[in-house]
Amino acid sequence: MRRSVREATIGFSLLAALVAGLGLWFWLSGVVFGQKTWSFR
Repeated sequence: MRRSVREATIGFSLLAALVAGLGLWFWLSGVVFGQKTWSFR
């Protein structure tokens, strides 16, 4: 049972890292697209 908990923790950590990476990439892309399309003066 302890091994399954460890594997689940590793799996969730990898999933969280993947989601965080995609979220950061989309956020940075959104910021770049926002600067190209919106002009705040």
